Amino acid sequence: MTLRDHDGPGSSYRSRIAGWQAPVLSAFTAVWITGCGDNIPDPEGGPPLVPARALVVNAHFDDDIILMAPALQDALAAGSVTALYVFSGDLRYGDGHARHAFGAAQVAWGAMVGSSAWDCGYLSVAGAPAHHCRLRDRPISLISLDIPDGGIDAEAAWSPLHVFEGDPPSIAIRGEIGGTATPETITATLAALIEATAPAQIDALDLAATHGRDHSSHMFASSYAFWGAARLGYPGPIRWHRGYNVDVEPRTLDGEDYAAAHEMLGYFDACYTGCGPCGTSCSNPDPQHECWMSRQYSFTRSPVAASGPLALQAAPALCVSASPAGITVADCATADAVELDAGGHLHLAGLDGVCLASPLDPAGAVVLVPCATAPEQYWASDSEGHLWNGRRPGGAPGMDYDHVRCLNAEPQAGAAVTAPVCGSRLHPTWTLGSSAARNLATSGVSNRAVPDESDPCLLVR
Repeated sequence: MTLRDHDGPGSSYRSRIAGWQAPVLSAFTAVWITGCGDNIPDPEGGPPLVPARALVVNAHFDDDIILMAPALQDALAAGSVTALYVFSGDLRYGDGHARHAFGAAQVAWGAMVGSSAWDCGYLSVAGAPAHHCRLRDRPISLISLDIPDGGIDAEAAWSPLHVFEGDPPSIAIRGEIGGTATPETITATLAALIEATAPAQIDALDLAATHGRDHSSHMFASSYAFWGAARLGYPGPIRWHRGYNVDVEPRTLDGEDYAAAHEMLGYFDACYTGCGPCGTSCSNPDPQHECWMSRQYSFTRSPVAASGPLALQAAPALCVSASPAGITVADCATADAVELDAGGHLHLAGLDGVCLASPLDPAGAVVLVPCATAPEQYWASDSEGHLWNGRRPGGAPGMDYDHVRCLNAEPQAGAAVTAPVCGSRLHPTWTLGSSAARNLATSGVSNRAVPDESDPCLLVR
């Protein structure tokens, strides 16, 4: 589904933040024309982390501008935002290129809120360096983790995919501080950042390759955010935004909302690609970026507690139930009611104090354990019917499009309920009472498909 209905009166992002922009745009432009991308941070003593209403988790410096445009606009209009760039290091072109891209992001964000008063420096977050830039006069933070990107299909030997698979087991962090990143340190850093910013909502990229091909780093940035949230039992909503595969979908964004997103992209590309003077919004950004930006599709994790029979959609008469053999699927007429609470716990009716947990072995059956805040007990029901589990799987070959665990069962009575590694090859769906059924009815549907006469994708097809 797309993010929101853009038809309503007063929905224009441009009008909501115009009061922020006007007083300082001329000074802002002058500063950035003279030094686009040269805001080199103090290697120590970065501004402290503070709570934010929205945490936006990206792989790269332009992901949010292109793939989360309406959510980003809403977050800016509503108040405080922290944008996180996980795989923002650049082994291919070097640290100077990464700093240049981070500078372009500062230009774009600053232009939207009318400020260039960035205060930048490094912090240690869970023992890892975090390059934190915060506006002194606006509640906006941008954080780069300087971990190298590895290409769209993880073609580089140092890609997040290969590190996750364990070959190599770690990668050197770029930037002024350096260090070493492993799957465990990245997860710990994301958990610490979520805890420090305490967001009311998290926006991230596509989670588990259930929609087709996407940038490998998009999916791993989102997955690490999910695994970090699971460690905390994050109770809030999460919205996952689809990536490169949206170009085959109907266009959803136009009018003033598209114009505002286009303006922000123009500021970024003017500095990053040179399509215009840095500090201005160029009128002809990258056509492929415009194509993706015009198609906004997402799916959500709802924090609202739901209860009822938990039925396997491949076999709607079979529901999760406790039996002497363990947790299995059985006839829904006699199955236990299941409750999914806001903290991600799955409870079975009549079994107080215990919750469903994924086992360490992805091939094993789920178990009942005393309820606690633990990733193996964190389940996220999304609006497409998947039930994702927060236990990070161990690395193995072939995890490029399959790297997040989920709830599963074979569609036969008595089959054990398991939590295997899921993604493009395996992505079972479930219905939990009427709430899940209502969510499923709207999943993947655009709020408003718009005419294609001026479709930016026509320029890249």
